[in-house]
Amino acid sequence: MKKILAVILAFICITSPFFSYGAFDSAVEKSQNEKSKQDEKPKESNSKKESSSSASSADSAEASLVEFFFELFAYVWLINFYARYYPYPYSYDDTKYLSYKDLMSDDFESDLQTATTPLRFYRFSLDTSFVWLKELGIGNESNFDCMIFPVIGLYAKNLILFDHIHGEGNMGNIQAGINFPVFQTNPLSLYLKFGWSRWYNDITPLLRDNAFVFGGEVKSFPFKPVTLRWKFDWQFYDNDLYVFDSDLLAGVMLDRYEIFAGWKYLETGTQKSDSTEWNGLNCGIRIHF
Repeated sequence: MKKILAVILAFICITSPFFSYGAFDSAVEKSQNEKSKQDEKPKESNSKKESSSSASSADSAEASLVEFFFELFAYVWLINFYARYYPYPYSYDDTKYLSYKDLMSDDFESDLQTATTPLRFYRFSLDTSFVWLKELGIGNESNFDCMIFPVIGLYAKNLILFDHIHGEGNMGNIQAGINFPVFQTNPLSLYLKFGWSRWYNDITPLLRDNAFVFGGEVKSFPFKPVTLRWKFDWQFYDNDLYVFDSDLLAGVMLDRYEIFAGWKYLETGTQKSDSTEWNGLNCGIRIHF
């Protein structure tokens, strides 16, 4: 019964412009058709086999390399415990956003409490922006981002796009997940994101299931009042489907408000077929608190 219902829904979304977001749905379904053709091709047998001794040596070397990078990551990540945040970027004349003040001091926490410029172990930001993707649609994107402690945080995102070109409805994408800082400094910070995602409204049934999200964010506070950031994530669905979303942004701080603008990129496809992509503009305002 579920299969029959899925077929009916897919037929409705493909044939009716009132119930499907045509450009995006077509790209997703095209990638599935191309993937099916790739799967039908006979696979070539691999006639070359490595000897057991060389394979064992390669595995050992790879394991050692992985162990080295894991230990290096652990040492770098642990320093994040000492990171503290000012109320917002450039909130004081001689500050940026992050501080490791008196990192080696035994009275680290007491020094922070008595500091003339207050430092906190948490930070929050909320933004909303206008999105324009050429040949796909216009809409709004809203983001909530926080660090509840310097080594872990939360994020939530909602994107909604309206087809102003063909009048074929609207589609939305919601995300929620966890932030993990790899390292945090004022010139450059790197965060990894793991979460959940789902599309809604006038969208192909192929994207209505829950998806795993992996992504990241690069931030920089080079000099007052400039801010730089690159946000990106992959959403992985069944049948090898993926959606990639990227925002490259620059902004300026006005008190605790950040005015930003930049380039937005959206792509969908499968690993075995060509992808379809859209480029556009993302501009808005962010408040830090």
